[in-house]
Order: sequence, then structure tokens, then C-alpha cells
Amino acid sequence: MANYEVNYFDSLSVEEFRQFTDILRYYCKQKGVYYYSVFSSTSSRRAHKAVIHTGRRGRPKSVVFGKPVKPHAHTVIVGNNAHSAAQAICKSLNRKAGKRITKLVSLNDEKHLRNFVQYSARQADLERSNAREFFDQLKIK
Repeated sequence: MANYEVNYFDSLSVEEFRQFTDILRYYCKQKGVYYYSVFSSTSSRRAHKAVIHTGRRGRPKSVVFGKPVKPHAHTVIVGNNAHSAAQAICKSLNRKAGKRITKLVSLNDEKHLRNFVQYSARQADLERSNAREFFDQLKIK
């Protein structure tokens, strides 16, 4: 099973991240692969999550504390056709931006994949995935 990271080098907003995940969902469904994408505006050095109970009904708020940086995305694509899906995603995003804003990086083995998913989850403001159970197993140390 191949693992690829898609680096997105342009600053993005929450709405642009949602559009980005729509593109991910389309190409990953077409190729039959899994994706895990994270929106972050915190540096990973000392980032930590806390759950804040507001006293209202519903799910408690999850807040990430740490040094603020420009908003960015971390994305990993996993599966047998991951390389072709990642190339199609990079090509689509570069064409849409009119310049090269993405880079494709291979994650060699499951250890690199596990470390990348844990690193991304630690600083995540928003998480999107089409295989939640698969990536939840990777987050456990």
C-alpha cells in the first residue's frame, strides 16, 4: 500500500480548506483510496488540544493551544492507487491557482505514515477523512 503526502504551500481560509477537501473527496473516490486532511493554524512544536465545556448542550469545543502561524493544510493519501490520485489532486490545485502550490512527497512505510498522522492530529483545528476508523488506529501510540 502506497502512502503520499500532499504539501499545500499557499495560505488558505476555512472555506478554501472545505473546497480543497471537496477536490480530495472527488479524486480519492474516483481512484478508490483513503485520505486524511487537517486544517491547522498552530505550530506543531508545543501544540496541544484541550476540550472546553461551555455548559451548553452538544459536543464540547476542542481548542488547540500553541504558537499561531499562517493557516495551512496537512494531507495524506493512502491506497494502491495513491500516487495517481495524489498527482491528479496536485495537478488540479496547481491549475486552479495558476501556479505551482503543491508538492507530492512519498511516505515510505507505515512508521512514517503513523508519525505524520499523529503530528497532524496534534495541531488540527479541522479534520476531514473518508476512512475515520483507519486513521484513528494510526493516531494511537
